[in-house]
Amino acid sequence: MKRKKLKQLLHQRREVKRAQEPEINDKQDDQLQINYVKTSELTRENETAQFNKVRRKNVKEVLNKLKHPFSQHIRLKPYYEADDWLHWIGVLSDLTLPNAADNLNGDILIDKLTTGDFKELLDYHVWLNLENVKYIKAKKQKLGIGDLIEGKSKILRYGQNKYGLGTTIIRRAGIYKGEDRPETLVGNYDRQDDWVLEIDNSSASERAWAEYQETKSLTAFEQEPGHVETRYQPSRYQRYRERLEEVQRHSSDSVLPLVPSTLNKYHAEVDQIHAAKSKTVSYRIPQLQLKNVVNEHHRLVAAKVVLPYTQEMKKMGELLPNDEVTFESKSNPDSNYLFGTIEKFNLVTAHEYHPLPEFPNTFLGYLMWKTPSEGSDPSLVMNYQNWALARGIHVKEIKEEIEEIKPERLLTEHELAIRFGVTDGIITSAYEQGVITPAKEEDGRKYDLTAWKTLMELLAAQDPHSILTVKKDLNVYSEDDFVQTFKLSLDEVRNQIKAANYLPLNGFHYKVNLYGPKVYQMFKAAKAVKQALPKKSEVLVKREIPRDKDVKIAFLERPKEVKSLPAPQKRSVTKTTVKQTQVEKKTTVTLEIETFDGSFLIDEFSSLEEADQVIEASARDKYRNHFLHVIAAESGEKVIISTKAITSFKVR
Repeated sequence: MKRKKLKQLLHQRREVKRAQEPEINDKQDDQLQINYVKTSELTRENETAQFNKVRRKNVKEVLNKLKHPFSQHIRLKPYYEADDWLHWIGVLSDLTLPNAADNLNGDILIDKLTTGDFKELLDYHVWLNLENVKYIKAKKQKLGIGDLIEGKSKILRYGQNKYGLGTTIIRRAGIYKGEDRPETLVGNYDRQDDWVLEIDNSSASERAWAEYQETKSLTAFEQEPGHVETRYQPSRYQRYRERLEEVQRHSSDSVLPLVPSTLNKYHAEVDQIHAAKSKTVSYRIPQLQLKNVVNEHHRLVAAKVVLPYTQEMKKMGELLPNDEVTFESKSNPDSNYLFGTIEKFNLVTAHEYHPLPEFPNTFLGYLMWKTPSEGSDPSLVMNYQNWALARGIHVKEIKEEIEEIKPERLLTEHELAIRFGVTDGIITSAYEQGVITPAKEEDGRKYDLTAWKTLMELLAAQDPHSILTVKKDLNVYSEDDFVQTFKLSLDEVRNQIKAANYLPLNGFHYKVNLYGPKVYQMFKAAKAVKQALPKKSEVLVKREIPRDKDVKIAFLERPKEVKSLPAPQKRSVTKTTVKQTQVEKKTTVTLEIETFDGSFLIDEFSSLEEADQVIEASARDKYRNHFLHVIAAESGEKVIISTKAITSFKVR
């Protein structure tokens, strides 16, 4: 061997040995460090040495230093669920050679799999089977340990819900060069004899590329059964297991969740809105479903995610499918939702503003009107329609819908019940209470358009405003009206109505129930009867001793005189002066709490953080209900609410 060649090999060995001496830094494994060759220092003569020097520097500084826990590669999951391609970059760390038993093509280990902007770690390491590599843009290229690899991959699922790199296109591989920052990834530099893998496009690769050029669809690479051709050379560097074991440190317990515990900004698109059924409460829960949720590094956090529809979201007005929105949030491990509290929710897409109702029943009616396929309640939908018509919103659309369902013939009580989505009993009760009158009673009661309109207005009364309106238009009364008019307790009113088998004319959704004139007459008649009866004080009760029985009369003896007790002696009292100390009052903040029933105020907590701890801890208790004494924001009434009913809260 020539002396010059021998000297060169010895120099390479020293470089390899130096690269294997790790400098341990716990935080190094959490980010991909991009080393690069300075353009100003690069010449034709030293090009090979400069690029290989940086690559060996990557082996020393960039490869993982710590053992990391078992990973499902959870940050790849959203790409699998969205059936989307992942743009990634990482550093070649190790490889396994092909074998006839279970791996005919071999794998490469990529450390610090990172988003395409180099900013956020997707996982500490991931294996890529070379059978999944369908094309390399460089046509033919050698790779060495420490080279950066940039690619696009479809995500596959394997094992027990683990996720990995599937069909892959290698866009570039090598070492970066630039003056002040890494700019160009150079792959065609001479790695001399320090390479481990050579990739060459096969005929199948070229066929897939030709089809892609024609269709402009990456599906061409997925459908191609073939893959690139490979050639291997044993690595001169330590295997990854040997390298990590020599560190002699505890394994890292770092975890890379989909949503971190720190506050971050997210961008998403509106998918749909709906009123979801709940297993814990009887009413439906308003929810907003978003799609393509990405963070600031364009990492796909969720293909689809469901959020509780908060008051802050309502302020943005009506949201349409594919509207772009932004928000800030962090993880909440105790919540059923992927995200915790949603903050700074903002609509990015510009379009006409349509306000949304604040009252829960009216808002539920809006959601059911927009997404009728998920099941709806006609009375709540009609409530929203009346609300919208009064404000000039969706007027043409709503009027056309009402005109379409308007009856063209007389309807029976059963047919009315089906059309309004209520029980036959409510329609019958409306007749019995004197609210609707049949247009025809031969062969059963049948009703005309007048009764139809009356029932529409009654069933739509699901909020305070519509209750007042219908009481003005129709001869109907609430339970509170009976209490005030006839001086009865609420329990007495409800018991009498229940005994008479009368049903509320506006259904059971709203806490204010309406009843017809015959119910009023029932209470009026009961009061008249009560007034006609004599009072107990005016009735003379005569008691006589039965003649057929011997009665012994016992006379009480006069009490004997009791000797007076001696007067208590005066006791000397020593006066002591107590110094009053001022008790420092607890400083509190006023919080605005949002629930399904509206907004409330509370000032029992010293900070937002204290409120967050107390409310979250009590809401997690599955077996007990915890209550807060609050004040209704609108009426000022003192009420008690459950912490499980709280959807959001903030400092007022």
